[in-house]
Amino acid sequence: MSLQMKYRTALWLLFFQLHNYVCGSNPQYSNHLIQEGEEHFKNLRQLTFSGENAEAYFSSDGKNLIFQAHDGDGLCDQIYIMDIATGSAEMVSTGNGVTTCSYFQYPDNDEIIYASTHLADSNCPPKPDYSMGYIWKLYEGYDIFKASMDGSNLQRLTDTPGYDAEATFSFDGQRIIYTS
Repeated sequence: MSLQMKYRTALWLLFFQLHNYVCGSNPQYSNHLIQEGEEHFKNLRQLTFSGENAEAYFSSDGKNLIFQAHDGDGLCDQIYIMDIATGSAEMVSTGNGVTTCSYFQYPDNDEIIYASTHLADSNCPPKPDYSMGYIWKLYEGYDIFKASMDGSNLQRLTDTPGYDAEATFSFDGQRIIYTS
């Protein structure tokens, strides 16, 4: 590579670094999200920038987050795993029905658990009436599923009428506890 090409490449890299910093995509922590008078938070970093994202939990090694999310009112929540270092998130649920309450298996982080309605109905269930305030959605078709970290090897763990969700693994990874 010629010296001129090396300089040109270095300048482009510098330009992109400065652009990312100025435009706010620098993943460094900041305090701009903290409200005046808040004493308990510092060095915050926003990880998601669109849609509705909820119920995020760290993997035991602290490298990943598992959470439920959707973009838009008509869409169902699905389960995603985010690499915290890169900010890259991949959907690991089926993409059908609605999902909730996901968690990593401890201690090895080689499996995940979540609740889904995809076997009862692949469509989104009707949204509840929020006119009186927030309502937790207790859809009848929720069952609990276990899968590999990439969503493969999906295994149904419950098959009972009603709401089966809010599951978590024991710390040895051998048992689950859930709400039914």
